[in-house]
Parts: sequence; C-alpha cells; structure tokens
Amino acid sequence: MRKKASFTLLELLLCAALVAFALGAVTLSIPRFIANERFEKDVKVVLQKIELVTELMLDCDSSITLAFDESKEGVQLSIIPAKELPKKWIRVPKPLKEIRSVSFDGERACHLELLYDCEVGGCPRGLLTLEGKNRKQTLSLPGFPGKIKRGEEVLSGKNAPYPQEIFSFT
Repeated sequence: MRKKASFTLLELLLCAALVAFALGAVTLSIPRFIANERFEKDVKVVLQKIELVTELMLDCDSSITLAFDESKEGVQLSIIPAKELPKKWIRVPKPLKEIRSVSFDGERACHLELLYDCEVGGCPRGLLTLEGKNRKQTLSLPGFPGKIKRGEEVLSGKNAPYPQEIFSFT
C-alpha cells in the first residue's frame, strides 16, 4: 500500500511566505495609488476651471480672474469676474487637498491670480506648476484660448493648430 501524496511542512511554509510577501507588496502600493488618483482628480478640476474661465471670458465679454490660495486644507480656487455673472456658473469647488502649492513660471506664491482679460482676448501665458506631496504636474498655458499642454507634452514643445480644446495627457 502506497502513502498518500502530501505537502511537507517546508513547502507549506514557503507558500505562506510567498502569499505574505505578495499581500505586503499590494498593501504598500494601495495608499500611493489612491494618493496619485486624488492628485490627478485635483489637476482635472484645475483644468476644468481654466476651461470654464476661458469660456466665460469669451462668451460673456468679461475679464475674469482665477485665484489660487494656499491653506492648510489644500489649494482653494476662486473665480472672480469683473462684472456680475450668475452664481451657478462660477461654483467654487472644495479645497484641492492633494495640491500643496502652486507656482507660475517658477514663482511660487501663497496667493496667485491669473487674469483672463476680455479686452485684449488674453489668457495667461506660461507654466503653471501644481505640486502635491509626491507628485508635480506642469501645465503650459498658451496665452490665448487654446490647448493646454501637460506633462511630457510641455517638454516636447508640440503645437496644434487653432482652434483647440483643453486636453489632459499623462
């Protein structure tokens, strides 16, 4: 009579160690993944507000300021129109908790204002840098209503013809 095939204690311990190692690796990467997703969401909110301010400037023929204020809770966005606009058009989001600081063309400030001037049709031109705890995102603002370049596109200097939409690339 043959013995039933079974696992040795060493094989069982090796399998348990491999499972523990895999679970540990996954557990360590989940918080980083969540923080990166929250940062991306906050960057998308900034892109949406830039698009909104540009559209309001062009459609309502009103100069508008997009203000960034740093606080302990994160960065707070404000839309400040030169003339009265309906409140539902300029809803302000909650503080962007994953964005810690904002700089424009390398100049960091606790309070930053970007003016969208309807009289000259001018939008800010330069590099808007959003910094998080572990990430940094640079947006290239073209200076006229057009495509905002992001990430690798900023470094490559690719241009697209006008009219353009605001896109986000990672």
